[in-house]
Amino acid sequence: MIHFFRASRMTAVWGSAAGAFAGAAAAWAFYPGDRGTKAVLALVAAALAVNVCLYIAKIIAVRRYQEILLLLYEKLDPEAFLAQALPLLDRKAGTVDRVTHAAHVANGYLAKGDPDAAIALLKRQQVPEQAAALRGLVASNLGTACLQKGDRTGAVAALEELKQVVCSRHCKEKFREKARRIIAYQQLCLDVLDGKRGGLKELEKDYESTKSPFHKLSAGRFLEKAAGRPPREKICI
Repeated sequence: MIHFFRASRMTAVWGSAAGAFAGAAAAWAFYPGDRGTKAVLALVAAALAVNVCLYIAKIIAVRRYQEILLLLYEKLDPEAFLAQALPLLDRKAGTVDRVTHAAHVANGYLAKGDPDAAIALLKRQQVPEQAAALRGLVASNLGTACLQKGDRTGAVAALEELKQVVCSRHCKEKFREKARRIIAYQQLCLDVLDGKRGGLKELEKDYESTKSPFHKLSAGRFLEKAAGRPPREKICI
């Protein structure tokens, strides 16, 4: 995530370089020992300075990223969110940051009312088999996008993928518990798409009780599309 923002990149690169030089120089100049010991201490001081700068850079990046996420999940402003989040898709990042960010961007598309763009982005994500939590994240978000679109076939395929993740030996129990709740909810939505109205009351209850503005928007749109409920776009936050 450090590579996402200029401030964190500069702190990581130039801060680390300057800190390493200053730390090494101070250790060499002020330690009253032999040259060999000074050299070792200089290396240790340089390494510590680099680690401190990288830690600071990470804090800068995380805080900046959280500010962007709040635009979507708290303020429900997908236009402002996407304006800042889309350019980050092209930044260098590890697998976890890359896929997680893509999932957030897909949610931005959903909040904007563009499930097709969300589906296309999620389907482009390449996740290693052993990264069960990331696979589950993509599958569950893909299922949500397909449900919002009214694409039963796509939603079923995504749900099956999520079930496979849960059964995978790579899946940890903490994520498995969360995934099972998602599976139950998406299965309920599929039942409604199939014309089974028994789960509508539960979906309505979920819509009314959720404290997440984003989930309320998503659930409201699904109820509007699948159950013929009145539009629920205007949500007080």
